[in-house]
Amino acid sequence: MNAQTDTRDVHESEQIRALVGRTRIRELTIRSNVPGLAFMAAHFALIFSTGYLLSLSLGSWWVMPATFIHGIGVVHLFAPFHETAHNTPFRSMWLNRTVGLIIGPVLGLLPHVFRYQHAEHHTHTQVIGRDPQAIPMAETIDGFLYYASSIPYFQYILTTLFRHLIGNFNAEERRAVPESAFRTLRQEACIFGAIYLILLLGSIWFQSWVVLIYWLIPRIVAEPVERIIRMSEHVGCPRVGDILFNTRTILTFAPMRWLSWNMAYHAEHHAIPLVPFHKLGKLHEVLHPHLGEMRESYIKTVQHMVRNGIENSSKARNTTAT
Repeated sequence: MNAQTDTRDVHESEQIRALVGRTRIRELTIRSNVPGLAFMAAHFALIFSTGYLLSLSLGSWWVMPATFIHGIGVVHLFAPFHETAHNTPFRSMWLNRTVGLIIGPVLGLLPHVFRYQHAEHHTHTQVIGRDPQAIPMAETIDGFLYYASSIPYFQYILTTLFRHLIGNFNAEERRAVPESAFRTLRQEACIFGAIYLILLLGSIWFQSWVVLIYWLIPRIVAEPVERIIRMSEHVGCPRVGDILFNTRTILTFAPMRWLSWNMAYHAEHHAIPLVPFHKLGKLHEVLHPHLGEMRESYIKTVQHMVRNGIENSSKARNTTAT
């Protein structure tokens, strides 16, 4: 991949163009600032509201469920962060970049490297060795449970930050990111490192637990929910080239769709990544008869992934035994 093409977004295939129609695609890919700003305001309002409830619960046993609920809003900031990688939640490029840079430190995700690797994910979906965001470990039951714990995810976040601070980029990153962008990646890591250092020193200086109580602990406690949602998008899907089969759409209830910025319509998102999140429901109306992997709820999807993991683990043991 060269520097000229690696910042492009992934466009829909001829198959999808035939199913949806070029005129309809043009209509669906029109961006606007208003829905993104409304969703962003509502999302932060949710986080501040649950943060207030958490403050009321301190000193009582209610602090445990309050921390988890608050964390759900925090970890779901991944949804708008992901959208900004496609430059679709806002018409304004400045808004897309700014929101990504604001949310990035909250999640510990470096926006630039995520953007490059996510383009690779859309280009080579489910292709092991080419899709940097595939989760092959989750295809076995042990790997599924381990990834759901969020341990490997937090290991990835921490090691990536430390590597980029010293300018160390692995083979996967060198394949996805042009060499001309390495300096930007290192600068971004330095900015993140400075933010975290300021928060650490400030917490020590003021003897404050605010960062731990309202950010880090909720983030850690609720992250397994986000990991399960991420696995639900592709784990257990056929490893084929057809995007309507290697990516899963989940029919969930409206509050969950809102919280995930409509990413439950994930096959639709992969079909035409340039469609803004608030129009994915309309795209679903067109594509749903053609979807090869669609589940009725997250609970049923988890059941499917667990069965898939058990079956694959059993096959692996039998193969080893023979």
